[in-house]
Amino acid sequence: MHPVIRAALDDAGETFGPDKVAFTELPDGSVKATVSGQDIGDGWEPRIISITTTLLATFPSPPPYPFYLPAGLRKTDGRTVPGMTAVTVGGVDMIQLSVRPQGGRPEGSFAVLICGITAWLRRQ
Repeated sequence: MHPVIRAALDDAGETFGPDKVAFTELPDGSVKATVSGQDIGDGWEPRIISITTTLLATFPSPPPYPFYLPAGLRKTDGRTVPGMTAVTVGGVDMIQLSVRPQGGRPEGSFAVLICGITAWLRRQ
């Protein structure tokens, strides 16, 4: 694993807790990373989710995109949220979130990027 990606995952582990960060190294040098236990607010069902994305071998550029959320994630008031699409990847149903959070320089820190995605969801 590239040392920059390893450092990004270690930083995420320090930010969220090592038990909340899981990853799988892929043959092309990228890493599929999942951060669990993200509280996106009481307007969502479920409220606590995992966020998955891929860190390319060139991380932090380009920044990870898109993000994958649990299948069945929905707003409790029934509203639809732009940028969310039901998909099946590798036989697994999930929600693809196609947004790029604004503010700061999230592309320099995987943990900051995940916090940005969580904050974006909370604002919806």
